[in-house]
Amino acid sequence: MLTKSVGNLLGAARAEADSVMLAKAFVETAAYRALVETQDFNFIVGRRGVGKSALFEKMRDHYGQVADTIMIADRPAEHHMIEFQRLLSTVGYDYRALRSISRLVWKTHLLFEMLVSMQSHYRFSKVREYRYLQDYLMQNKPLVKETGTARCVTLLSRAIVGASHAVEVPGKFAALIHADKLQAAITTTLAELNVPAIFIYDGLDEGWSPDVVATSVIGGLALAIADFTDAQIGTHTIIFVRDNIFRALAQLDTDFTRHIEGHTLRLHWDEASLFHLVAQRLRVALNVQEIESDVKVWNRFAHRGLKDREGFDFCLHHTLYRPRDILVLLNDAYANAAREGRGEVIETDIETSGTRISQHRLDDVLKV
Repeated sequence: MLTKSVGNLLGAARAEADSVMLAKAFVETAAYRALVETQDFNFIVGRRGVGKSALFEKMRDHYGQVADTIMIADRPAEHHMIEFQRLLSTVGYDYRALRSISRLVWKTHLLFEMLVSMQSHYRFSKVREYRYLQDYLMQNKPLVKETGTARCVTLLSRAIVGASHAVEVPGKFAALIHADKLQAAITTTLAELNVPAIFIYDGLDEGWSPDVVATSVIGGLALAIADFTDAQIGTHTIIFVRDNIFRALAQLDTDFTRHIEGHTLRLHWDEASLFHLVAQRLRVALNVQEIESDVKVWNRFAHRGLKDREGFDFCLHHTLYRPRDILVLLNDAYANAAREGRGEVIETDIETSGTRISQHRLDDVLKV
């Protein structure tokens, strides 16, 4: 019989609040191994709740432990993304023109991130471009102090000063920040230091809406990634995006098949992988790591008609086959059982929780 206190027995539904379970019970899926073992993918695509943020956290941990690597992991703040979009909208609504501006803003921001990080390298003062890069830093102190996408907003606000149309901005901006010379100097310096740069982005849906302006922000980032890849600058970028953003890019971006589609990894879970995920978390929650069989671990938690794989499949019928769904359902079902003084979960607990969760989803849809 279970004796755990009521709460999120299997961990929090959102990866951002689930560090303990991620550390102890993370399932190394094929997608995770593909990201760790190769640099073939820049765009990791999936629906809400499919595990993008969990992968983001694990990739940040992985690259954070790789020696002599510049690693920048960021979740843009919603207000920064909204302001990014607002500033872009002041110069028009042509997707290609706005994407061109966004591309320069993202490239410059990422170059600054690399430059700021390289400053602390013990051999930085010995590189050929040291004097130029030091002068560049001194001339742009306010930008150096900015962090994350706040710098993108500052760069964009500078770029659009006096512009009445988007087509006026890219050339003026590139000249203002000496984009080509800065990129060349950083490329040379990364090679001399033998230090790769890894950028990992999650939460790009913050403040996003399915329109031209918002999509051009993500499209610009996609092109900036492609530019660095083509130039072999010594960088690798991974961005986690929702399905609806990916569809918007496919619809609006004429370079989608060339720069995005072929570098995409789509996240998918089947019944077996979800069962293993739940069993791993139950091992930690129930402190039964010595039990190797996933079915035996599951049967410590589920009783009556919920026993064995067939019982788990019954639970899945109340979900959209996403990790978040099954964790929320089982946590809530366990709370139902505890309220009735039981230490095991049965069919009625699942049905009650499934009905309640479905009603919450319907309420959310009706709010839109």
